[in-house]
Amino acid sequence: MATPGGSVPFDINIQPDENANVGFQQMAVNISSSQYPGVYTVLPIQFLVKADRIPVIETPPVRPSCPPSFTCTFEVGLSNQGGATDVFDLNMDMANIPSDWSIGLAWTQSSSVLIRPNDTVQALFTMTVPANAAPDTVVEFDLTLQAQNDTSRTDVETIAVSASMVSDADVELSNIDSTGKQYVDAGSQFTLKYTIWNNASRQDIFEMRVDVENLGTWTVHQPTRPDAVLNPGASTTFEVVIDVPENAQANDRGPSITPVIESKRSLMEIQGQAYDGLRVSTTHDVQIFPVSSPSKLTPGIANEIVVRVVNNGNGATEVTLTPEEIPETWTWWLSADGENISQPVELSVSYDLEHEKDISIWVLLPMTEAAGEMHTLQIQAEHVGEGVDLELDDNSIELVMSTDSIRIPSIVAAGQSEGTMAGGSMFAEARLINTGNAVENRLSVEASVSSSPPLPGLIAFFTVEGGDRAVGTEVPLMVPAGDELTLRLDVLIPEGAPLNTRFVLRFDVLGAVDEDDLPKAMSAEALVMLNQQRSVSVEAGVMQVGPVPHGTSGLVQINQTSTSSMNENVVLTMVGEEGWQISCDKRLVNESGVDIAFTPGHVSPQSNQQRCEVLRMSGPLDGQITIESSTKDGSIRTTYILNLSFEPAPADSTMSATTLIGAGLGSLVFIAGLLFLMRGRGRDEELEEVFETTQAGPPVSGAHQQKVVPEVHGEPAKPAGPPVSASPESNEGPPLPEGGLPPGWTQEQWAYYGQQYLDGTL
Repeated sequence: MATPGGSVPFDINIQPDENANVGFQQMAVNISSSQYPGVYTVLPIQFLVKADRIPVIETPPVRPSCPPSFTCTFEVGLSNQGGATDVFDLNMDMANIPSDWSIGLAWTQSSSVLIRPNDTVQALFTMTVPANAAPDTVVEFDLTLQAQNDTSRTDVETIAVSASMVSDADVELSNIDSTGKQYVDAGSQFTLKYTIWNNASRQDIFEMRVDVENLGTWTVHQPTRPDAVLNPGASTTFEVVIDVPENAQANDRGPSITPVIESKRSLMEIQGQAYDGLRVSTTHDVQIFPVSSPSKLTPGIANEIVVRVVNNGNGATEVTLTPEEIPETWTWWLSADGENISQPVELSVSYDLEHEKDISIWVLLPMTEAAGEMHTLQIQAEHVGEGVDLELDDNSIELVMSTDSIRIPSIVAAGQSEGTMAGGSMFAEARLINTGNAVENRLSVEASVSSSPPLPGLIAFFTVEGGDRAVGTEVPLMVPAGDELTLRLDVLIPEGAPLNTRFVLRFDVLGAVDEDDLPKAMSAEALVMLNQQRSVSVEAGVMQVGPVPHGTSGLVQINQTSTSSMNENVVLTMVGEEGWQISCDKRLVNESGVDIAFTPGHVSPQSNQQRCEVLRMSGPLDGQITIESSTKDGSIRTTYILNLSFEPAPADSTMSATTLIGAGLGSLVFIAGLLFLMRGRGRDEELEEVFETTQAGPPVSGAHQQKVVPEVHGEPAKPAGPPVSASPESNEGPPLPEGGLPPGWTQEQWAYYGQQYLDGTL
């Protein structure tokens, strides 16, 4: 009730909803008169909704326990389910805890804890169980959590702890030697098997795990089996699976693994011996793939095939490369970085960056390989040493290539005349070779002959494999693969060719190209010198004019001159009428003639003179003397025919003074003729007797008359008969043999030549 002009105080109590938003809230208060409804007023009010703090203690889901005489820790969760951050105080009521038990906050745990809204903080406590505490003894204490900014906000919970049993157990590695090394493959799994023994007198429950150090990229899977419930003296096993990294390298060390079992009855942890003996074994994985290779293999040159060899294994290795099943006539070798190498090829592990190399395989085919032939070349890569390659499928490659068509023509001189002579012949021979593997049909050849000085009258013959071809014109050729053609040029030289003439016999091959298909010159030639000459000239004549006086011999002078460039062996034969006897240089000339040897006379002519006597023993008074000079090989032959006459025998056969005077005059005429013939010689040149022949009978002497050189004509005649004496001498000669004069001899002949007859020198 309000009096007029008076005021009445009143209170407004506000309780925000538990889901109300924190912050300022607006509200309007309507004040109206109960007697007069139309009289009212509205009062606006603003109030603040503050955040609350609600402490909550979360008891451990499993009752903490600790073995007798041990000090153990346990945690209790503290949370703030309010909307305001606050500091909460922890208080413990230890009234129900026995005096020999000790429970409290850990020395690192503060009694005031800042807890944010909807946050949980673990408070760490310690408990010490007396040594005489019976297992499973449970004690309790009250824990209070109170907000400092609002002491009305508290939470109290009873925390129970107990004395557990004392666990006695062992855990050890059982499937391998815990002190040795165990090699495992990269990318594989390996299992460690552990055994747990319960050595206590009470049943125990164990939880299993392993602690891992130096894990790296290895993976260790924790045991997945349920907790082990073991009666006293019982045992059980658990396994730990380890994944080895795919990229693990040889001899890499594995992680250190320590087995740990925790008793759920005593909360005791028991550790086994740590094991760090895992090592990565060496795995082999060699891979080969082509980098470049020709589509065709060219015979005669090295063909390069580049392959890349990769070591995908986890350790260094050595690799051999082998082309499989290639023909025995092929040759191959390896090179790397431009240098020839020997096998095996060394490859490092991948982290050393030397695990792959490009290797050139050079393959050399012989020229006998047929063009267009297909070849399948398989190249095998294998690691050296023990162990099997993990991926055999990538250890070889297969290349299919054909043989390229190669034409490699060449020409070489095969032979030629060492020299030649006028009237002779010469030759040159060349071989056109195709060392390729395909038919060479693009070539032609032209043969030519030239001389210096120019010499007319040369006759040339050109043959290809024995077949005649034209000289000086292009002749098409076809050379089979790996075959050859013989080119030959034969030339006949005219008689008048001068000494030292040079001849060039040449073969020009047209159509040849080099490796860039550009024209290239190809020819073969031979230089032949006219370095031989054969010429033997003969002059012959009768040394007197008119008939030869009866009883004397006709004198014949024969001069021979050799200008040959070689030794000449000449046979001089003389044949007269039947009954005429011929001797030269006091030796009878028989059917074999007189042998004369000349040394080379192309620089200085070589001469020979023969003085011969013709004595009429019987037969006609008039006749012919046939003189023939020929070399022993018959290449040079000259024939002279001389006419010779003898006077008939006088009525009185006694030699008169006139005869003696005539003989003397004949000697003077002979000497004058001899000087006449020698006038063309040099003053220092002397007459030379070259060869002597055995006479069949004695020579004769006679008067000498003036020399007459007749012309050469007619045919050879038959030899004459035995000689007759020309003039008597006062010397009767040696004593006659017992049988008298030899048959056919005269007293005059015996006087001159009897001693030679007896000495056997005739």
